[in-house]
This record gives sequence, C-alpha cells and structure tokens, in this order.
Amino acid sequence: MMEDFETLDEHLKTGSISESLKKEFKGIAPSARFVAIANIIFQIISFLVSFIDPDAGVGANFIGAGVNIALNVVLLQLANEMKSFGNSGSEKDLTTLLKKQLSYWIFTGALIIIGVVFFLLAIVAFSMSSGSLF
Repeated sequence: MMEDFETLDEHLKTGSISESLKKEFKGIAPSARFVAIANIIFQIISFLVSFIDPDAGVGANFIGAGVNIALNVVLLQLANEMKSFGNSGSEKDLTTLLKKQLSYWIFTGALIIIGVVFFLLAIVAFSMSSGSLF
C-alpha cells in the first residue's frame, strides 16, 4: 500500500518534482484559502456584533478577532505559497512554502500555550473567589 504513494524525498534526490505532487499542493491551496477568508470574515462579523451587545466584551473580542485574523492571514499566505509551488515545482518555492507552514504552526502553538495559561489562571482566580480549588 505505501508503495503507491510518492514521497517528496524521492523527487528531491533526483532534483525533480513530479506533476502529481505539484498538483496535490496546488489542489490544497483553494481549500486553505477558503478557510482563511471565511475565518477572517467570521472574525470581523463577530467583532462588529460585540458592539451591539456591550456585555459581550468588546475588548476581549477585539483581541480575539485580531489574533484570529492574523493567524488566518498567515494561512492565506501559506495557500498562496502552495499555489506558487504547484505552478513552478521549484525547490525555492517549496522552501518558502515550508517556512510559511512553520510560521503557521508556531503561531498556532503559541496561541494554544497562551490559551492554556489563561485557562489555568481562570481556574486559580475562580478557586480563590470561591475559597477552594475544587
């Protein structure tokens, strides 16, 4: 079964990227672009809705929307790099694509760590106000 799949290593050793591999990267690009644009639009709408309901916390929504928009801009850039690599198949475009993908995952990982820290701080704050940790 694994013999049926092409690997990137095989093509980099020979210095050529197959058309099917380029096609796969090019095929991913529209989906990534759609997700990024949809999320950016959703975050803008979410932020605007927070002005209608002041209890929703405009400041928190502003920060959350800004972070999510920035993350999705990186995803949009990644989609563009996938398309470029799919068109050219050059090692330079592949390197740029992988660097952009690394940026996306570092950004996502940092957001997860920040989220966990805020969650733990919320638990501690709640336990201090109620008098017990559990």
